Amino acid sequence: HNLSLRFVQFILSEKIGNTELSNILAITFTKNAAREMKARILKWLKDCYFGNEKEAAQVLEVTSMGPAELPGRSEKILDNILTRYTDFQVQTIDSFMASIFKASTLDLGFPPFFEIVLDNSDLIEYAFNRYLRKVRPDSIDGGTFERIARLIQDSQGANAAFPWDPTGVILDKLKTLYARLAAQKGRPDAEDSDKARMEIEKKIARQTGELEALIEQSGLERSARSGFYKVSAAVKENRYPDLVEVSLKTPPVKKPNKSHSGAEYDRILDSWLALAGPVRDYCLIHARSYFRPYLMAYESFDETLEKIKRREQTVFIEDINKRLARYIDEMIIPDIYFHLGDRIFHYLVDEFQDTSPIQWTDMRPLIENSLSVAGSFFVVGDTKQAIFGFRDADYRIMKELEERASEYFGSVEIDVRELGKNYRSCEKILEFARRIFPGKLDELDQYSRINRGPAGAGAGENGAENAGRGEPLYAFQQEVIEENRGKGFVEVAILEKTVADGAATRGSPGDIAEAEEPWEGEAEGDVPEKAEVQKRVRELHARGYRYADIAVLTYKNESVVNAASWLNEIDVPFVPYSSLDIRT
Repeated sequence: HNLSLRFVQFILSEKIGNTELSNILAITFTKNAAREMKARILKWLKDCYFGNEKEAAQVLEVTSMGPAELPGRSEKILDNILTRYTDFQVQTIDSFMASIFKASTLDLGFPPFFEIVLDNSDLIEYAFNRYLRKVRPDSIDGGTFERIARLIQDSQGANAAFPWDPTGVILDKLKTLYARLAAQKGRPDAEDSDKARMEIEKKIARQTGELEALIEQSGLERSARSGFYKVSAAVKENRYPDLVEVSLKTPPVKKPNKSHSGAEYDRILDSWLALAGPVRDYCLIHARSYFRPYLMAYESFDETLEKIKRREQTVFIEDINKRLARYIDEMIIPDIYFHLGDRIFHYLVDEFQDTSPIQWTDMRPLIENSLSVAGSFFVVGDTKQAIFGFRDADYRIMKELEERASEYFGSVEIDVRELGKNYRSCEKILEFARRIFPGKLDELDQYSRINRGPAGAGAGENGAENAGRGEPLYAFQQEVIEENRGKGFVEVAILEKTVADGAATRGSPGDIAEAEEPWEGEAEGDVPEKAEVQKRVRELHARGYRYADIAVLTYKNESVVNAASWLNEIDVPFVPYSSLDIRT
């Protein structure tokens, strides 16, 4: 809304400098968002031409013209857009960077005629097969590959299949890794954490043995549901990777009755709680080292892939930002940057919280130039809505720009405005959001540290220099519009299994796995959320809602299958799983 209004303000204005269509660039993160923004801008202009008072009033607030001038000026701009539609620049950040790259091929050392590949999986597979030809027992690549295969085997748990042919696993991981690594400026570092891992394994073995002795001496009844005995088995059989699948929710012994002293149970519980720390540390090291063999494979295979890309005259879409950033860091600015600097004066960026460091490196010289010639840089974003972490997006870019703008653009005036009214959500939903941001999140250590740190506003861990500058990272103040007052509904239901004998009565060491395995006698899929979903869907339908008005969302795509089966059991029509899978 605000970005589109800003665009309309600029193209209608006769007082703001350099506001021809070709002087303004709006950047979004998805093609759908770009199409919607173009449609919204055109609709706004048409509403102004036809005298829609509500829409026109918003435009008149940000322009100096009067109501009588607005229809004629809007008609003129609409004609201009339709006549010079290619100058109507609303693009995704990927398409904008691709156009810069294409115009800079000679500067960057690429052939003038090349293809930008959107789906690189086939070429990566071809290059990997060519690389495997060099993997022989007597070759350097053969030795590297043997070590990679051994590391993969060592990182797997007892239930994993033996990797007789690890090439398929390695290839799948390389395809996944490529996009992530392309979003990083530097080269990957396959750190060797063997020494730290072995130290933690020794600590786990020692504490497990001590706890076993306490349990044996106590004579208390063991709890078969406790994950401790999986830890013990993993230690005895030297299968430490199995620890990542263990949950330590349930204590190793059942709570004693009055005939036993509670002191023994307390000692066992203390020892059990103390064991959780090293197990967590092991899981962290395991996670950090899990990709080490695949990073080694990437380093070994990368040269072959680059040769094939050169020969085929192709560039992966993921490479573009990294190539540009590398040259900019070396102060080698492609000529196209100077041409764009003479043409684009106003940059408008949507969802700025989803900008990655490498994208910011590529855009920043253009923005600095526009600001130096009386241009502008307008961004819209919300740090609470950062969702592109898988593409290395970093919300701190937005937060730091807001609070330390002078470090980026010198003496340029920065105007930070927060949206005081929420036009989308009803009052009950907004009240719920207030309880979460920042109320509940500050109760969780990992979020409160972020909020106090350098990207937040407080003087917490590593953030003393940032104290008092701006609002906390995820704080907000908004009111609903009048027609949404008193409306909306939010309910959170915490569904738990029946607490069994021996459940923890003191602080739990926390979840190490996503969930415990089904209890003995519990059918697979017979979980409390099943009954809850079925009940809610029935109730909503009975209250007059169509099935098409109801959405069931799951955390993972795989869980959609379970939800679909629950609905099928009660004869509720639903869209097939394949249509709900976001990957399709």
